[in-house]
Amino acid sequence: MGIEKLNPLLWDIKNRLYQPIQKKLLLIANDFLSGIELPIDIKNIYLTGSICSYNWTSDSDLDLHIIALPSQKLCGDKTIQDYFDTKSKVYNKEHEIYIKGYRVEVNIKYKEELLKGKAIFDLQKDEWVSKPVHSDITLNDEEVIEKTKKLQRIIDNAIENNASMEYLKKIRDEIKNLRKTGLESNGEFSIGNLTFKRLRHTGYIKKLYDYKAKIRDAKLSLESFSSFIYNKKTTR
Repeated sequence: MGIEKLNPLLWDIKNRLYQPIQKKLLLIANDFLSGIELPIDIKNIYLTGSICSYNWTSDSDLDLHIIALPSQKLCGDKTIQDYFDTKSKVYNKEHEIYIKGYRVEVNIKYKEELLKGKAIFDLQKDEWVSKPVHSDITLNDEEVIEKTKKLQRIIDNAIENNASMEYLKKIRDEIKNLRKTGLESNGEFSIGNLTFKRLRHTGYIKKLYDYKAKIRDAKLSLESFSSFIYNKKTTR
């Protein structure tokens, strides 16, 4: 079973978000929106993710989702969403905002997916859009742990054996598909989604992407940094 109560640092005994936290999250949303150059209509500002569920952990984020549409037809939907994604990534990279020890991650998008078991709290209306539910499957489920360990071994072996970029992409796609099919079939508490979260919590998603970036940078470089420094010293 998951935890019996929502995180007491954020939620009161009636599962309402504490007002100072609610106000601070709306302030963060407004700060993010000040950097959006396009004219947009704000539909909703939500708090979601595991921090809104009974499966919260010390590694949970405060997922701040802004639902918005362009005020006028400027270009294709995909182009606008790409712009939204870029703005979200840049903001999260440039800011490290914490509330009660939990990092705030901002994301702007067209709509919020109402997946099975996904809890969503409307910060503007101060009410639940989708209330949290208890689940028998958690991050510590035996099947989740086994799938996680298997993928961890695959990632470790790939790095130890200097795997090709193509193989690393294959691992990435396997993890993405595992999560995608899990969300589509059984929602937030699917084995696939919880396996992804456990990989992320144990640092293996970052480990995989960091190594992919290292391989890509090596291919684009003329020589390694260390050999460049060595050559400079020997030519003096």
